[in-house]
Amino acid sequence: METCAVETVFSAGPATRAAPMRGRTTLTHSSLESFMRCPREFELAYRELLAPAAYAPPLALGSAFHRGSEMLHHGPPLDQALRVADEVIEGYLARAALGLGEEKSRELDDQVRGDRARAHAMLRGWYERHFVPWNGDAVRRDLDLDVVETEVRIEAPLINPKTMRASRLFTLAGRADGIVHHREENSRRGPSGVEGWHILETKTTGLNIEEFVETMGRSSQIAIYQHMAERSLVPNPRPLLGTVVDVIAKPKLRPRSGESVEAFETRLVDLYRGEPDAMFRRVVLALDRDRMDETLADVWRIARQIRDAERHGFARKSGPSCRGPFGWCRFRRLCWENDRAGYVTKEVAHEELADQE
Repeated sequence: METCAVETVFSAGPATRAAPMRGRTTLTHSSLESFMRCPREFELAYRELLAPAAYAPPLALGSAFHRGSEMLHHGPPLDQALRVADEVIEGYLARAALGLGEEKSRELDDQVRGDRARAHAMLRGWYERHFVPWNGDAVRRDLDLDVVETEVRIEAPLINPKTMRASRLFTLAGRADGIVHHREENSRRGPSGVEGWHILETKTTGLNIEEFVETMGRSSQIAIYQHMAERSLVPNPRPLLGTVVDVIAKPKLRPRSGESVEAFETRLVDLYRGEPDAMFRRVVLALDRDRMDETLADVWRIARQIRDAERHGFARKSGPSCRGPFGWCRFRRLCWENDRAGYVTKEVAHEELADQE
């Protein structure tokens, strides 16, 4: 398949950043969601910097896919991306071992081997779905996207919706999975149209992919990230057009009795090849300023609640959140029984920002 030459969104080099804001407490989308679920969870995770040491397959698998797909956007061969995914999963296992001890950590071997196979299958299927030969067979490139940069820190002031002044206490920060030029979306504007750039958000989900895509259109994260990207990344001089959401469904298959890891991985790859429409989806969400304004007003309200909770020196427990749709809260034992065994202290509050925080 013939593909066009790469055209970058920015004139040269990585996106230009606005100067970072100092002296304010950072709020991320994850921390805002944590406070809304339960202020006590927020306090434990983002003020006491605690995290469960237990191995969390959804987090390990999602992170492994993110790191592997990020590498593939920059051109390394698939085998290298698979090795990086393995390293990410091993990192989650090592963290779990801190709280479990050597004997119990060995019991996770079967789970970890299965997750490696799942991550490999997800990357192989995604690579075959979205990447095409370019410049002969020497390299492959994404069929839809020119990726300018990946893992981009974005930051913006938290604005009072009434006065339009920046908060003196809080700032918003996050990490976009990428900054991209979507060739089809720009081609629709024609030769005289305004070309622009998109944020890339890569999502893995265990839900039905149709339902997940529908929820993303209403996601507060999309609106917050678009606000931050406009404020902290300076295009040259093209505007932000929206967000590309790249979704991949996690496989629900389990290893059969006596099945080797290699056979399990092959079966998973066949699943992705045989049902691509049920396993992959790539949607473009246009910049929606009304939605952005509504979301930022909600964020301001949540930030005031965080401020008030900290001033009064307590964080209430939200009983209904102790058990959610995906199981018990990760802090249930600590919160109910004051049992701190099996928890570790994080080096930073927001681990998604760790290399720059």
